[in-house]
Amino acid sequence: MAKYTTQLRSIVESGTPVFDFDYPIFDESYRKVLEQKIIDTYYFREIGLETVGQFKHFLKSKLNNIMPYYNEQYLALEVFKTYDPYVNKDITVSQKRTNSQESTGKANSTSKSDSTNTSESTSNGREIYSDTPQGKLSNLDYATNLTDSDATGTTNDNGSVESIGSTTSEGVITSTDDYIETIKGFDGMKYASEVYLGVKETIINLDQEILDELNDLFMNIY
Repeated sequence: MAKYTTQLRSIVESGTPVFDFDYPIFDESYRKVLEQKIIDTYYFREIGLETVGQFKHFLKSKLNNIMPYYNEQYLALEVFKTYDPYVNKDITVSQKRTNSQESTGKANSTSKSDSTNTSESTSNGREIYSDTPQGKLSNLDYATNLTDSDATGTTNDNGSVESIGSTTSEGVITSTDDYIETIKGFDGMKYASEVYLGVKETIINLDQEILDELNDLFMNIY
């Protein structure tokens, strides 16, 4: 039961809209959530102004003044939620190195061969002519003509073969090193439970801070 002014629940139960004005909000879908939290927190509290119209005017003014600041906090928190709270070190080192090496080579070759060939030959021959072929030849008494011949010869063959050659080679050797190192994890500066509690308190405190900001719009005697 209200003693001095009007309880917030009386305004709500009468069907009079409390938030029939505009104020900035970081996410339109969160507007109804925040408004319901305000109503639930101060449901049995008396408004701190004489009339409902005055109360709604100052509530509108208050939310328009504080919400730009808190909207930034909410947006920062949304970004924070995309990170893993248990990973506070994520370093990637990428290195690519290419080496090129040119090589040129030239080789000369010379070869020479000498050969010597010597051959000797000897031949003996006899030519006999007789007008009386039936004659005895053993003692050469009946030969009309007799010719003996002896021949000796030597052949020398000397030769030399020489070859000269040159070989040239050129080339380019290229090697590429592609190196990636990733370091990801928790550096141990805090315990995992401390990180979790810090995230949890941050999420709760933003809504609670807004609710606390509206406390001076209600009677502090209840």
